[in-house]
Amino acid sequence: MSKAGKTKSKAEREVRIVKNKVKSPLEDIDIDAFKFPADQISASSDFLKQPIDALLKNFGDMDALCYFPFVAARELTKQEIEFHITLSALLTDQNWRDVHSSKGPSKKYLKIHRKITKEYMKEHPINAIAERVDAYHAQLLRDEAVTRAVETLSVSLTIMLWTSYECFTKDVWICAVNTFPRELGLEAFKNTQKQRNGDISPKLIPVRLLADYDFDLKNVLGNVLSTRYEFTSIQGIQRAFKSAFGSKIDFRKIISKKEIKQLEMVRHLLVHRAGIVDEIFCKQFKKKMRIGQQYHPDGKLISQAAKAVKSSCIKLIQSIHEWALPIVR
Repeated sequence: MSKAGKTKSKAEREVRIVKNKVKSPLEDIDIDAFKFPADQISASSDFLKQPIDALLKNFGDMDALCYFPFVAARELTKQEIEFHITLSALLTDQNWRDVHSSKGPSKKYLKIHRKITKEYMKEHPINAIAERVDAYHAQLLRDEAVTRAVETLSVSLTIMLWTSYECFTKDVWICAVNTFPRELGLEAFKNTQKQRNGDISPKLIPVRLLADYDFDLKNVLGNVLSTRYEFTSIQGIQRAFKSAFGSKIDFRKIISKKEIKQLEMVRHLLVHRAGIVDEIFCKQFKKKMRIGQQYHPDGKLISQAAKAVKSSCIKLIQSIHEWALPIVR
């Protein structure tokens, strides 16, 4: 590779360094927390494809949302960064210097060139460019409207994260019961919650419900029975899976993670209490807070919750896949 090529490669690496130094306004957030390792679940059973695809799409959306606040600041400095990198490359490019004379550069020219290059690189180091990007962030966050938007973003990420997990567990349960009605449907029927007269029960299926599915429940039993279970809480999710699978899989270890429990509590506070801290939340969350204060989830909590949700989803898929293997063979 020519010296010019090496210089260009170095410049490109420096551009990546600048990008990596850009910080998110959501303090302590791990911007890689929402990058889902699709390869770990892509080989799972086909009957779980729909919930897996939905989960990957949701995590992709959250990943994009996580980046949004500081993309603007990066774009504001994009041209400036490219200018400094390009000029730095030119100043250190031997071929660029040699074109000024067919006999090569004079000693006087080289001395002037080295002086200019040294002064320029001293005044415009890569770290200084990255710091300039951070300064744009600080300037943006001083604006009250932007600050409120960033806080709203953290709330949106938290709610979306819990909703994705809730929907994923429900969809996985439905797909599993639909695919294995004999192995899972019977137990799920037996453990349905007591309902008012006229609803589905272990001994009764209303004719109107059968009519909705053309009197054929063979491949939709999960859809039918899912309405008898509660998937909006960790406790409800655990009960639903235990009712269908029994003790075949230890769902408590998969679902009852500390970070997911915290996510559930915070989501409930944000949605049902508008983020206003109450006495119940203080006791459950076990964190010193003033009752009546406005709570905004920070980057650390969101990152930890996202990683816990990813881990739980992967283990849930793998466990059900392993359970189903002997049946489908």
